[in-house]
Amino acid sequence: MNKTKLGTNLANRRRELGLKQEEVANKIHVSSKTISKWERGVSSPDISFWEGLADVLKIDLYEFVGYGEEKENTPSNALKTALKEDKTKKYKRIAFILSIVLILSIIFISGYLFYRDYTTEIIGISRGEVIDFNKEYLIFQKDAAYDDERERWYAPKIIIKRSEIQRGFDVEKGKRLKIKYMYKKGEVIERGEETEIRPLQILEISNLE
Repeated sequence: MNKTKLGTNLANRRRELGLKQEEVANKIHVSSKTISKWERGVSSPDISFWEGLADVLKIDLYEFVGYGEEKENTPSNALKTALKEDKTKKYKRIAFILSIVLILSIIFISGYLFYRDYTTEIIGISRGEVIDFNKEYLIFQKDAAYDDERERWYAPKIIIKRSEIQRGFDVEKGKRLKIKYMYKKGEVIERGEETEIRPLQILEISNLE
């Protein structure tokens, strides 16, 4: 930036607006001596004063940056381009960060909902009958249950470890029972139309008359 040319242009512009050096100085909070030095080309305004000077002298900030140069050599267009590119890069960085935050939030919420739904312990009470048994397991089939998600009735099988059944309890095929048990939704196994529940713990088994 040519200090002498800039100073001459600033002085000419100030006079065009009918302003005194003291008026310009007061508006940008410097001394009139500083304005005088700028106009005489002794020194040039620091970047922190550019916006204030441009406002007081009613000139575009980008025009002010090249005020001391010949028109063809003014850096205003280059500065505009650089600032626009800088803003674009900032917007892209912000958009990228927001996208990452959004993706992580969706993953976290989905993971939480999955964990909550599939690991929450549920207490079920079922009525039905023994359809098969051996030394290790007893297969009990509920009379009926309603699936809210699929909007259908179904009769899930409950696979019970014989070790979970209290000693002395009489087991036989076709016997009707009431079972209170604890299970997790994630441990419900579906095979086509058939559904199996493998309880974590049998809380109570009683006969149904």
